[in-house]
Amino acid sequence: MDNQYNPAVALKNAEALLSRHPDLFIQYNLDPKTNNVIAVKFGEAKIPILAIDLAIPGAPVVGTNNYSVATKAGHAIGNRPGTWRSFIRPVFPEA
Repeated sequence: MDNQYNPAVALKNAEALLSRHPDLFIQYNLDPKTNNVIAVKFGEAKIPILAIDLAIPGAPVVGTNNYSVATKAGHAIGNRPGTWRSFIRPVFPEA
């Protein structure tokens, strides 16, 4: 989902995903205040967050330049049993 660098859109997107009860939420958002709100909502739902580049309270942070860690995390998530596949949708930049 594209947050469009907009805190309101980021919150709306997070709430849409939260309603689907994912096993894990991967978040990249530039606004610290919105990240705090999202952290509370997902924390109350007991859904872990993986933060990309920017700290989110209670979430581990992965730097986007760390290809090895991101690849290993992707393989670990991919090898988890369950219905998580219905919540993962690849997003490709428009050409």
